[in-house]
Amino acid sequence: MRANEIIREIQRIGSDKPRRDDPQSDDKLEMPANLKVIPGAKTMAYRVGKAGISMTRATIIIELWDLRGKDLIGWLSLRPASDFPMPKSMAVTNVEVYGKYRGQGLGQSLYGVATKILGYTIVSDDTQTPEARKMWVNLHGIPGMEIGGWLGISRRSIDPEEARNSYDERDIERYQSLIAKVQGLSQGQVPVPMPRQRNPYYVYYSFPVIAGPDGKELQAAQQVVAIYTREHPEDSRRAINTGLYARWKG
Repeated sequence: MRANEIIREIQRIGSDKPRRDDPQSDDKLEMPANLKVIPGAKTMAYRVGKAGISMTRATIIIELWDLRGKDLIGWLSLRPASDFPMPKSMAVTNVEVYGKYRGQGLGQSLYGVATKILGYTIVSDDTQTPEARKMWVNLHGIPGMEIGGWLGISRRSIDPEEARNSYDERDIERYQSLIAKVQGLSQGQVPVPMPRQRNPYYVYYSFPVIAGPDGKELQAAQQVVAIYTREHPEDSRRAINTGLYARWKG
């Protein structure tokens, strides 16, 4: 589906997101007619809708439907991640899988629709639930799915020309060394930013990730920075933010 087709689909559907007061409920909702069958999954279909702007700033909602049971499986809401330097970047605002469909890995199917079918790059932050963290581990094992870590830092923290007396030379060298390490570079090598940087005040770097020893969450392959925390012990000034991204490369 091309970008203009997605826009037309959103405009056609409107903001008629289904609602359930109890996420655990097995009460069925009326199945809409404008569904698209997921290739290779004859019993599941999806549709793309326009989410009403809320505190989460979500603009897109992807619904997953059970064609055999004629019921809503769950949904994924997204908002534009306009600063993130990858094409069609969308940040996750919420994800829900209902009642009897939980525990079957169907949340991964929502991410699959977003990345493989719609072509989005999905961007996470560091506020995920344990269930969401485990799902990213599972996504990491899917052939064709590229999962990486991202690290963001203000330009004045790492670029001598932007420091403006806020950071001394030792601070800048320390941050450059830290980011080079998380990227797996040798000592003395300069860290490599992601291409197509869009924010004049902030720089993004990618780094490889692996499953942690307990298999419950992903971690930086070099174990230099933590992904799921706002308190980075290696960063006394709290200039660093981290998260994950997913895109389809198969």
